[in-house]
Amino acid sequence: MRWLLALSVLYIVVYLPAIGELAIYAGDERSYTNGALVMLRTGEWATAATADGVPRFNKPLLAYWVIAGTFGSVGIGPTMSRLPSLLTGLMTAWLVWAVARRLLSDDDVALVAGAVTLTNVELGVLARRATPDMLLVGFVTLSLAGFLSDEIADVTCTRSVTLIRVVQRVRHGRAVGDSFRKGSGRAAGW
Repeated sequence: MRWLLALSVLYIVVYLPAIGELAIYAGDERSYTNGALVMLRTGEWATAATADGVPRFNKPLLAYWVIAGTFGSVGIGPTMSRLPSLLTGLMTAWLVWAVARRLLSDDDVALVAGAVTLTNVELGVLARRATPDMLLVGFVTLSLAGFLSDEIADVTCTRSVTLIRVVQRVRHGRAVGDSFRKGSGRAAGW
């Protein structure tokens, strides 16, 4: 865990100073930062809108809320708009490390998994943008971690059998958490 902490500090040291640079500004960031600013100014949190007041329904509200919350908590600016993505990238790497450690019971392999995630080029790009992309990656990873944690806790056999069982359940279209309904077959509605 000491090495993962060191990698995390390195990640923050490398990316935090760079996230405020306008040279890495992606065109769609403007939509999310402006929408968050409009939410702060108007107090309308149920609908994102452009600076002209035109509603934006094509993306989920979470990205706007997170950016607006950061703006309201620590200030407004490019660095603050990208801070949630940066922290979500770090959370994603920690989740990968935790899943690998729990699934494989090997600290060295878990460290490699976390390091590979932290040094992934695309993660580095997404973690420096004020867009919902990194939030999506982070929360999908959190969902998968929860699914695997449930599957691992439910099985008393070896790691290999556990991994095979998880793969089989996914392959056969079983729903997440279906394991607690013994003998029920497929989840309702599938």
